[in-house]
Amino acid sequence: MLTPGQFQIVGAALVVLIAAGVVVLVVVEIRNWRRKTTVMPGVQLLIRVLGGVLMLLLLAHLLGGILWVQLGDLPMGPFFLYWLKCVLLAVALCLVAILDFGLVMRQRSRQRQQLRSLTVETLVDTQELRPNS
Repeated sequence: MLTPGQFQIVGAALVVLIAAGVVVLVVVEIRNWRRKTTVMPGVQLLIRVLGGVLMLLLLAHLLGGILWVQLGDLPMGPFFLYWLKCVLLAVALCLVAILDFGLVMRQRSRQRQQLRSLTVETLVDTQELRPNS
């Protein structure tokens, strides 16, 4: 079993590794968008960067909570407010993820419609599908 001190060290190390992963993912998204190797619109990139920033803020708060803000270290009011901020950051992160998902679904729908139109045009051009006269 881990002692409380070991638990803090392991938890802090995990939070730092996850934060490093978030930074890498955000940098890769920005790089791909700038190189135009993705079809993501700029608004969606902004939403993803915002999600990354919120995730980093949440992870920083969790790291602080693991290392410094233990029950009994702070009066109950500040302790409650600290963890309430963590919960609010998590809720905001969920809302950003839902918004990003909506943008992905909207873009997917547009691409499917374009593909259908292109397929019909191709079939008409090759006379495999003749419009009703």
